[in-house]
Amino acid sequence: AEASQLFEDPMWKATALYFDQEFGAALEQFARVDSAEAWFGRGNCLAQMEQYEEAVVAYQRALDLRSDYPEAEANIKYLQPFLPLHFEGGDMGTVGRDAEADEVVFDADGDTLAEKGKDTEIEEGGLLSDEQLAEMWLRQVDTGTAGFLKYKFRYQAAQVGQEENP
Repeated sequence: AEASQLFEDPMWKATALYFDQEFGAALEQFARVDSAEAWFGRGNCLAQMEQYEEAVVAYQRALDLRSDYPEAEANIKYLQPFLPLHFEGGDMGTVGRDAEADEVVFDADGDTLAEKGKDTEIEEGGLLSDEQLAEMWLRQVDTGTAGFLKYKFRYQAAQVGQEENP
């Protein structure tokens, strides 16, 4: 919290608050900037606050502003198990648990499930709880200093470009 008080720039302040796990305050600071990085930060804050649908919308806005943003695309995929059964994800189409499968699933005999006309049973203990899924996703969120510095330098470069082209 002390670090965030040293910054006037909303992106720096938001990033410091995020790393202090003050997600609500970080979200407010990210909301002061309309850039792909700020929307990505909003998505991360919302995901940490378990507001998964809003997080997906924020990641999609980041992708609208910068189409080549693999981190935003990855986070949308990580959030899919936490979305309602049917969630219209804007430009991404339908995401969530009822989204179309990427590939045909085969059972142990090698026949497609559609050919057999029956469901495959999942053994007890095979499914993760919502809490376990959330923990798994949160472990994959990049909170290292390398990512922080990457976004910091990208933001600074964008600011220099704005000053040169008013």
